[in-house]
Amino acid sequence: MSEHQESFKGEGADSSFHNLEPEYERIYLDGTQPHPMFINVQIEETEQGVGFSVPKRIINTPNNNKWIFDIYGGRKWFKERDDYGNFRFTKSGDSLWIPHLYPFEETDEHGLPIIYDRERCAVTIRLQPFVTSDDINTQVNIVTANATLLGQEAPESYNPYFIRYFNEFTFVGKPLISQSVTYPKIQWPTFADYLRDKGISKAEQAEYLMSQKAWPDEFLAQKQPEPWYVRKPSGFGGFAFGEMFVPIDDLRHGINTDILFPCFKP
Repeated sequence: MSEHQESFKGEGADSSFHNLEPEYERIYLDGTQPHPMFINVQIEETEQGVGFSVPKRIINTPNNNKWIFDIYGGRKWFKERDDYGNFRFTKSGDSLWIPHLYPFEETDEHGLPIIYDRERCAVTIRLQPFVTSDDINTQVNIVTANATLLGQEAPESYNPYFIRYFNEFTFVGKPLISQSVTYPKIQWPTFADYLRDKGISKAEQAEYLMSQKAWPDEFLAQKQPEPWYVRKPSGFGGFAFGEMFVPIDDLRHGINTDILFPCFKP
């Protein structure tokens, strides 16, 4: 892996870069060379929990000017099986459960990590033009020993500072493993229906509604998905996608993973 690097002061940066460190690593990138992703990782412990960050680096591209990128993540302890994935809805209204991505760990046939109880962080990559915004569709690729992941811009990228965020990835070559989520039959469309069904008078209903008491679990349960163990494969195809998680202890010991920016033309 060859790349020319030097340290320099952040010249020409506008006011939106006031919080950047005084020195950066300049990398001359031709758009095809891989670069270490988790280099000089800093593990941070705050009142909010444990997280990590990778110091900002400058990419000096031949045809797309200078860009700044950094990587960070916040801790997430998993409590229930559903916390290892996200609920999604299709355009037709179907509810799916899709597991997160764990490219740095061994997973089972359901796409879930073999070891559940680990301290992990969701990975976010941030890319920003150094001075002005280039009108290009940015993209990042992550290459591990056994996988390639593609990152597209997140909705958060539409901001006045031209910062591009990448927090969801597609796992190339890994099939989508999703399950259909079902819900119990709705017995009481509204809470008033519930109270009426329980034989509570209108006067008592009004008093209950104004009392700010917690609604009964029996009523709330009908809004919750049925248990995960009754779910069936959804049948939706494609590649696995979702948030990418990295174990904190692996970051501490070092992870050999490369990042590429195919959007920058040589």
